[in-house]
Amino acid sequence: MSSRILGGVVAVALTSLFALPTAAEACPPDGEAAVVCAINAERTARSRPPLVVRAELRAAARRHARDMVAHHYFSHTSPSGRTFVDRLRAVDYLLPGRAWAAGETLAWGAGSLSSAAATVAAWMHSPTHRRVLLRRRYREVGVGVVADTPFGPAGATYAADLGQVWR
Repeated sequence: MSSRILGGVVAVALTSLFALPTAAEACPPDGEAAVVCAINAERTARSRPPLVVRAELRAAARRHARDMVAHHYFSHTSPSGRTFVDRLRAVDYLLPGRAWAAGETLAWGAGSLSSAAATVAAWMHSPTHRRVLLRRRYREVGVGVVADTPFGPAGATYAADLGQVWR
């Protein structure tokens, strides 16, 4: 998908005037902790185990969000060809000889669509992103948030890396 289409995914976050309060409303308003809280609220509402923040995943997500903004791209693969798996190996999350499962969701948004809540809501409205966030085998998460976008408008860029390594 092009960066414009994926950025538009954030734009699909819809709210209802008559919606009941959700567990995500108890989350902080913004930042990495807000994203983790909102993801865990979605997971627990669907009988999935909550995710635990893992330092290695957080480092990979932060680096990738910063890199996308600094180099003006929006993709799971950097312009130099560095992949999600390369990033997880670089932070020693994936260890040789160990079974693992991992997924990544990305977003950027401008204005009111740049909040943590709007981002998680948009991910939940996208079947592909929703599957990643709700996958039962994932037990760990790391989130990176940068208060800027790869393409100029004021907003935020998000990377959420989820996984499980059997140690």
